[in-house]
Amino acid sequence: MTKTFATGKDCKVKSKTDDFLVTITGGSFSYRENDLKKVEHYKIYSQNKFSIIYGDIINGNVTEIEDFYQRKK
Repeated sequence: MTKTFATGKDCKVKSKTDDFLVTITGGSFSYRENDLKKVEHYKIYSQNKFSIIYGDIINGNVTEIEDFYQRKK
């Protein structure tokens, strides 16, 4: 897998990682990024919609974030 970070209204790529191995088990996937093991959970809502759930630090507190993704029709 390659992780790409893009932002702005034109979705210009800001950074991109090298390829890395992803392990998928049950409702989660894990990978190593810069010597850190990351585990993120996912939910599949339909054939066209899913979400990824992960923790991030916002204002000094760990916050659970759920990003939703939907296939274009």
